[in-house]
Amino acid sequence: MGFKNFSTNQPGRLIACITLLLFHLVLDDPRASQNDDFQERVRVEIAQCFQVRYEGRRKILKVLNPGVAESNAFEVVLLPRDEEMPPGNSGQTVIRTPVKRYVSLSTTHLHSLKTLGVLDGLAGIARARDISDEGLKKRLMEGSLKEVGLFQKSSLEILVDLEPEVIFIYGSGAPGEDLDHLKRLQIPVVLVSEFLESSPLGYAEWLKFFSLFFDRESVANEVFKKVRRHYRTLKQVALSQKIKPTVFANIPYGGTWFMPGGQSYFATILKDAGANYLWDMAPLSGSLKLSLESVIEKAAEARVWINPGEHATLGSLRDADPRFRIFSALSRGQVFNMNRKSLGGVSNDYFSVGLSNPHRLIKDLIQIFHPGLLPNHEPEWYHRLR
Repeated sequence: MGFKNFSTNQPGRLIACITLLLFHLVLDDPRASQNDDFQERVRVEIAQCFQVRYEGRRKILKVLNPGVAESNAFEVVLLPRDEEMPPGNSGQTVIRTPVKRYVSLSTTHLHSLKTLGVLDGLAGIARARDISDEGLKKRLMEGSLKEVGLFQKSSLEILVDLEPEVIFIYGSGAPGEDLDHLKRLQIPVVLVSEFLESSPLGYAEWLKFFSLFFDRESVANEVFKKVRRHYRTLKQVALSQKIKPTVFANIPYGGTWFMPGGQSYFATILKDAGANYLWDMAPLSGSLKLSLESVIEKAAEARVWINPGEHATLGSLRDADPRFRIFSALSRGQVFNMNRKSLGGVSNDYFSVGLSNPHRLIKDLIQIFHPGLLPNHEPEWYHRLR
């Protein structure tokens, strides 16, 4: 329908048609269905272990475990503080937003919370010795931040005194995961399962998960967009290399060598950094349980050994088990570990910062596997054992 048939002496009809046209345009705009209270929403793009949907003024957040039945998914309703509780909400975990006071029982959460600018609301953490952030260390000394203990051994008395609106814990939602001691507090407990993600970018996208509790979606969207762009650019450069060194990881504990499965976070970032990971084909997002003999059989001639436990020198690694000397990577000095900061007397923030920033972590790994690609890069976490 055009406007050429309407003359200037028909202003009423013209205005009516323009109004009708604008009405249809608004209906056709997907943004029109979004409530004005949500100035910006998050959309889960890569992460496989959480979902979010918006219903009116509510955010419905679901935490999933890919290896567990959908019926075991953990769900929470996020509701603005000024919104009345909707009918039929009995049995659901409801948390008012934005959250002002909370507890986090894993250091892996802290970088995301700092990025969102909400650390001031952090009232309790699991263990003081795991904290690398100087601001949080200061608060611990001053007493405005409390140590409550690890997940299964958290002090219920301290948690009650802190009066948090939510407790973020490290969990998967798998059957048998014991939350009963925390549930007795009648404080909302939220599972954070970023460690189940097979993609480094999926792990980083949990920044969006946390943003939902604090109404900081715009910050999360902007930060994640930059992380994704930088990571993919570096990955493309690394994968363009024709020669990809063979790599294996970790060290045996208690007689068992826990080797990352081929679909795990670590296996993925090794491959994205241009390595030929020897257990690439193992269809597992967790760890394989191997014997030292089986690892020697497959990795004796591997070019690079990475993340050998707490070892910081080649001598320490040789002395730990004489059989380690069979590995060619050890004899040639091609062993690398992520405890570089510890050597300088600084707290190692590999788990609290490195894993959440794969665009930074992959640089360290690319420099190991392809030294000439990033000649000006100063490693943050990795160093070569001497």
